[in-house]
Amino acid sequence: MTNLGEELRYNLRAHNYIPEEVHHVVVHDEHGREFYVDVESFLAYADRVAYEACYGLQNIDASLVVVMKDGSWFSRQEYDGSERFLYHLAPSLDVAVEPFDPQKVTLCEGEIYIAPDGRM
Repeated sequence: MTNLGEELRYNLRAHNYIPEEVHHVVVHDEHGREFYVDVESFLAYADRVAYEACYGLQNIDASLVVVMKDGSWFSRQEYDGSERFLYHLAPSLDVAVEPFDPQKVTLCEGEIYIAPDGRM
């Protein structure tokens, strides 16, 4: 069995974070409403949650997100029935932004059609 609180703390440590660096945790109710909760109260709950992190159904809500104060975040990932936290780096905002030029990049593979008015 995997304890959700221990799993989150492990992932924080693995990426050189401590719980105090969590800005908030995003959770949803049964109607899909989004709530932002503090990490202390979330961990108090998560410490009581144990689940089987193996092949089969995903037990922990896939919409759970842990947002860090530096803008990075952890999301839930399920692959072939095994679930875990996945770390995402915050995108850099210190970049030179230029107009999009479809001649420079490959955005799609195969044939696509873009109508003159921009509709597909």
